[in-house]
Amino acid sequence: MNGELKNPVCDIILLSWNKLEYTRPCIESIFRHTSLPCRLFIIDNGSEEETKVYLKSLQSSPALQIRVILNKENLGFVEGMNQGMKLSQAPYVCLLNNDTLVTSQWLELCLAAFKRDPTVGIVNPHSSTFGVWPKKNQTVEEVAQALVVQYQSNPVTEIGTCVGFCMFIKREVIQKIGYLEETLHKFFFEDTDFCKRAKKVGYVCVVANQAYVFHYEHKSFKNKKHRDQFFKKNQKWFFEKWGKPLRIFWPKQEVCTQQEQDMLTKIVRDDHFISLFLPKKVQMVWHQKHAHVSLNYHSFKRLFLFYFLWAILKKQKKPYDYIVTKDFPILNKFSSLMKGKCVSDIREVKEFEALIR
Repeated sequence: MNGELKNPVCDIILLSWNKLEYTRPCIESIFRHTSLPCRLFIIDNGSEEETKVYLKSLQSSPALQIRVILNKENLGFVEGMNQGMKLSQAPYVCLLNNDTLVTSQWLELCLAAFKRDPTVGIVNPHSSTFGVWPKKNQTVEEVAQALVVQYQSNPVTEIGTCVGFCMFIKREVIQKIGYLEETLHKFFFEDTDFCKRAKKVGYVCVVANQAYVFHYEHKSFKNKKHRDQFFKKNQKWFFEKWGKPLRIFWPKQEVCTQQEQDMLTKIVRDDHFISLFLPKKVQMVWHQKHAHVSLNYHSFKRLFLFYFLWAILKKQKKPYDYIVTKDFPILNKFSSLMKGKCVSDIREVKEFEALIR
């Protein structure tokens, strides 16, 4: 298509590095399911000739203007995405991996999340990344249709930080905090760091529950040994900068009071995780729904102790850092079995002092 697309609502930044068997279906799904005026910036990180020939053959449509940038070498995820973001001028930017498949209304539903709340700065669609996989003989389109119905009354859930496989960013966020952190090695934690910086200046991250983007995951970089090395190196950098998120186990006999809910909202918005365990007779309504709050119901009246110990001990790979024993002080007697520290009240957790004054 000749000429510049006028007033695009979103610029999609797609990073490409070989893997044409994923890149081609990804781009085809974007053409098929994108009706709002958008620009698609394809940043190719030094792919082999077959991929470059395909990318050069792409033609713009009335709704989707294509621009292909062919890098001579692999700049990595962060620099490649930043390259595309710096070309963008639309009110919203979408960072998209090439091992994804978008579905009908993916764009409309994600952009709608920004309209619901002016503090929303970054949005993820629902995805296989969040555990929503097609069932046997179910297509990704059928998953998408089911989510529209399932989350009709709950279209948005606040999340700690968004994931970079398909991440929508409001233009003003980029203007305030800049681009992805380029000192990080290759990839991992660049999206988490970006979200933390956005939250620091007052924005929140959410999942648009009705939108669906399927993600194959780790198809661009399969070497597990190198992946693990990059992950650990960047994780160390991230924890040194932002601190390590804590996991809290809190069994309760009654629902949280509004004061407790407000306190826990502050904690999870600081990217910690709370697992609340309540008896089934107590049905709790969480007024500020957040993905880092896990509500677990049980029907044990006399065997609750064994259930709690089982729930704690099965998390040894990602153990709870603290166990709140306020309603069940008997748990203190078994503290030697648990990796986490027992506290009688969540206010005793030193890391939360500044949050819950």
